[in-house]
Amino acid sequence: MDRLIEAASGATASTYAERVFAPVGELVMWLCAFDDLLDSSVYRSARDADPAGCVLPGIRFARNYVIHGDVIVEVTERRPAGGTYGGSAYGSVAYGGGAEEYRWVLRSRLPQLHPSPTLEAAYDSLLAGQHVLPISRGALNYLRSQAGV
Repeated sequence: MDRLIEAASGATASTYAERVFAPVGELVMWLCAFDDLLDSSVYRSARDADPAGCVLPGIRFARNYVIHGDVIVEVTERRPAGGTYGGSAYGSVAYGGGAEEYRWVLRSRLPQLHPSPTLEAAYDSLLAGQHVLPISRGALNYLRSQAGV
């Protein structure tokens, strides 16, 4: 997660592939690997009932796309309404603007892979269009709590 945050700082839509694609891929791969290590029917039931754990099937869906080389996160720049304060324009980083946001792309923008209704439903309802970092942090914290780490 730290590599994604580091790579994401300063990345823009034009530099996404170079700066963010690999850390996003690494993030979803590790989250799925951790989820696989804990896998059991009891774990899955508890995971799917937990607000932070239930996103993991959607993250698995995202991981499947990363493996195929598809971009699953979009970078958007947040700019508040214009204006100036002294010599600085509102919308500049100093006034809360210009920061990039990273969101899971909508499934309609992804190519069709092998259908997986359960993973698709989790992705559509819990990840698509949402911010990447809070969801990923929540999933990681959930996995750590289940592993006792």
